[in-house]
Amino acid sequence: MNEPREAASPAAEEYGRRLKTRSQAAGRWRTLDARLSNVRLVVFVLGVVQSILTFGTRDLAGIWLVLTIVIFVALLIVHDRVIRTRLRSERSVAFYERGLARLEDRWAGTGNQRRRDDTVAHPFAEDLDLFGEGSLFELLCTARTPAGEEKLASWLLEPARDLSTAAAEIRARQVAVNHLRERLDLREDLCLLGDDLRSLLDPAALVRWGATAGPPISTLPRAAALGATALSVTAALAAIFTEAGLIPLLFTLSLQTGIGFSLRRRARHGIQSASGATRDLALLSGLFARLELEPADSPRLLHLQGALQSQGLPPSRRIAQLQRLVDQLEARRNQFFAPIGGLLLWGTHFGLAVENWRAHHGPALERWVDAAAEYEALCALASYAYEHPEDPFPEIVEAETVFEGEDLGHPLLPAARCVRNSVRLSGERQAYMVSGSNMSGKSTLL
Repeated sequence: MNEPREAASPAAEEYGRRLKTRSQAAGRWRTLDARLSNVRLVVFVLGVVQSILTFGTRDLAGIWLVLTIVIFVALLIVHDRVIRTRLRSERSVAFYERGLARLEDRWAGTGNQRRRDDTVAHPFAEDLDLFGEGSLFELLCTARTPAGEEKLASWLLEPARDLSTAAAEIRARQVAVNHLRERLDLREDLCLLGDDLRSLLDPAALVRWGATAGPPISTLPRAAALGATALSVTAALAAIFTEAGLIPLLFTLSLQTGIGFSLRRRARHGIQSASGATRDLALLSGLFARLELEPADSPRLLHLQGALQSQGLPPSRRIAQLQRLVDQLEARRNQFFAPIGGLLLWGTHFGLAVENWRAHHGPALERWVDAAAEYEALCALASYAYEHPEDPFPEIVEAETVFEGEDLGHPLLPAARCVRNSVRLSGERQAYMVSGSNMSGKSTLL
């Protein structure tokens, strides 16, 4: 007679249900993606044939070619959106597949193993398998940014601040994790921010960039530069469409060049510094925007929400502002726009704008990134708590020295093979002698 199968956990049932719906959606988007690719190819071939008939044999009116081009451009826009939606659906599928793999003990070697150089001399990192393949960090880490990974890793390696506040710190984290436990939609949305978030984003470089901000640029030199550019554009239009001649244009260009030369050092600093540190800002803005939507229903989460504040606008909007400025600044690299940009002092204007943004908001970047990193670390622990509801939070006792655990099991062992033990150390029993043969589980118990 077959033994009855163990009932699936609530987390496994929810993961399985969502995986089914996400897989079906991903399949539909893949089908639409393939069909649009074929339609694009057909329209492109049609456009080539129409070009021959329009410009070669003159047998077709040009309006039909224009119509085909419009349709092709529209298909490009729609197809791009379909591709992005398909990728999001596939990332959602992968998110729930990884969740089921953790619940079914198939996760080892498939996640973020993050080896750290400072763990070699650490008193317990190697013995407790904190990092590496099949490690505690690989089991726990769902963070999407290097800052979130670093925050979680530091919690595994270091005590919670100093001993005088450690108990309060632990309790605050426990309450926050408990409030985040059921927020599966939040954890899925963070996963959907993009596969490149971890590999390309460098929050540490962004924080260093913000910390080196100079004083704000006064309004007068920026207004003078804008005024000179406006005069140059006006003089150029007058030279083209009137009989004003080139003298006014040459004068305004000389004035503009002089003003640009006086501002070149600060503008060049903004141009050079923004090229590396501020890459992939759209991803960071998306991370902030999602976290800003979350309700703060614990003291710790309220504290983090408070850290995600700025002057008038939330960090997601501020980062989006910087993204637009950097994008405009990079436009000067376009070989077709570069000559026009040079005449308009394009690099100077947007270099100063980037530097001004850094002066006003750069110092807050460290606070924003650290708050988001802690949010990610808490979400990683909340994911474990959601998947293992039978694992309670430890109660921190300050009145006496005591360690008491009932049915303790190693989190890295499959549940079916894990041998659990109860341990109590207090005033009555202050030490254990653990003995046994090699490979009998002494280190696992410890």
